[in-house]
Amino acid sequence: MTALEELRGVVAEARSEIGDDRGRALGLYLALALDKACDYNGMLSSWDATRIKIRNTFDRHDFAYKWSFAEFDGAHSLLTWTVSQVSRVYAGMCNLTQRGTTLDGHEERRAQARIIRGSATSLALPDASIDAVVTDPPYYDNVMYAEISDYFYVWLKRSLRDTWPQFTDLVLTDKSAEAVANPSLFKDVAAPASRGRRKDNGAKTAAQLADERYEELLKQSFREAHRVLKPAGVLTVMFTHKRIDAWDTLGAALLDAGFSIDASWPVQTESEHSLHVAKKNAASSTIFLACRKRAGSEPAFWSDIRRDVERAAEEAAGRFAAQGMTGVDLTIATYGPVLSVLSDRWPVYTGQLDADGNSEVLRPDAALDLAREKVASLKKRELLGGRDIDFDRITDWYLLAWSDFAAAEFPYDEARKLSIATHLELDDLAKRHKVVKASSGSVTLLTPAQRVTAGVLDPDAAEYGTWLDRLHALMSLYDSDGLGAAKAWLNRTGLADDSTLTEVVRAALHAIPRVKDKGAFARPEARILDSLRAALFDHIELPADEVELVTAHEQQAFGFDV
Repeated sequence: MTALEELRGVVAEARSEIGDDRGRALGLYLALALDKACDYNGMLSSWDATRIKIRNTFDRHDFAYKWSFAEFDGAHSLLTWTVSQVSRVYAGMCNLTQRGTTLDGHEERRAQARIIRGSATSLALPDASIDAVVTDPPYYDNVMYAEISDYFYVWLKRSLRDTWPQFTDLVLTDKSAEAVANPSLFKDVAAPASRGRRKDNGAKTAAQLADERYEELLKQSFREAHRVLKPAGVLTVMFTHKRIDAWDTLGAALLDAGFSIDASWPVQTESEHSLHVAKKNAASSTIFLACRKRAGSEPAFWSDIRRDVERAAEEAAGRFAAQGMTGVDLTIATYGPVLSVLSDRWPVYTGQLDADGNSEVLRPDAALDLAREKVASLKKRELLGGRDIDFDRITDWYLLAWSDFAAAEFPYDEARKLSIATHLELDDLAKRHKVVKASSGSVTLLTPAQRVTAGVLDPDAAEYGTWLDRLHALMSLYDSDGLGAAKAWLNRTGLADDSTLTEVVRAALHAIPRVKDKGAFARPEARILDSLRAALFDHIELPADEVELVTAHEQQAFGFDV
């Protein structure tokens, strides 16, 4: 509060000495510096040991409480640093707007910017007037931007009310008009949730209403972009979300707005260090979609273009895999090329009638599911060193889950989509085979020991239904009873020299992340497999260890360079 009072006093003095316009501009930048101080010096700020610095409040894009927090030297360093950071950004913007002289000695034209406060669904711009629209739209339900913005807005409305009152006229930020899938906005009018499925009476859950609202706002925004773009204009869309339903919504909005998807590029944008790398899955690449106004296309049926979609997915997966892309990033990298095939023939019909008796339009997720199936086949082949070996569908699912998500825990719907790609029922994996535990919208892969405890796996059994059961039985015995018990099990089951078991071990070694925490494997599966390979399968090549896991609570040194 002291800093806020001083800020308002300094701005009032500046307006009288350097003029109203420059004084108000100074007040805006000082207000941003004050907000940055709140962001980096609160009870939700923590220590980033990977970069030896203080981490800001929203490192996870939510209000997650921390076990401990880090502090600036508020009296000496904090505001000096935040003002210098804002000043550096200001200097960078100035460099972008003013170029140097050209080769012929003429000074280049100063760039001009017009900032519009409003909705992307209704732009104060004439038709066909813009050369390019570049957007990084909200990622479905990933971040509730308006809710997070209140953390800053409550300070901005106090620091700017004298100089920019038009920006401080709301009590809190507007949540209702925000293009995100926020179920909390519909909890009072929705039916009770039932694992995301619709009740028999047709009433919709809050999640379903939020999804529909998000898609509608996204579609309206893209239609407005279509309106203001020149005939040869380009729409560039950045999207990072890893879930198929988010990509389904994005694809439907783009296609229905009249765009064709001409090209796509995956670009790595996220840090390799993750606070939850051994627990939660994440995409580290952003997909850039280059879109143009669709000049016209001949509608088609899904059966007519299905093979074209397959070829696009296979070609994209092979190309990006050759460039070193793996895991969930490889999967989502195929979505752009697949959506491009749809856009060339949109609308695409399923061949069925909808509830109103009209020809049913295909949802993009049908093509995305097909892409995921093709990528799954490629990933399995890569895990086996380029060989095609038949295990069984459950073993394939397990290996692909580790390869795709590089984590023991991942969203329920993503697990379901992978089950579709491998022709399985997720409920069977959870309840009958107990490969995973499903709860609270996510699934967790069970360790061999957990499956033994659950009663679904018996190391002393006479026979096993899947290669995963054989692998887990061997791993469980080796970990609990040692090398002698493992050798005895191999002799009893006749698998001591079995080539298929060797390939299962090889694939698991390459699929399960070899991330280490303080020198030890973060996942017990990786630890057991590493030791088992050395003892019984030393002819299998050893995968490289992955980056050391660094948690938020490790403090290596102190410093304030952000």
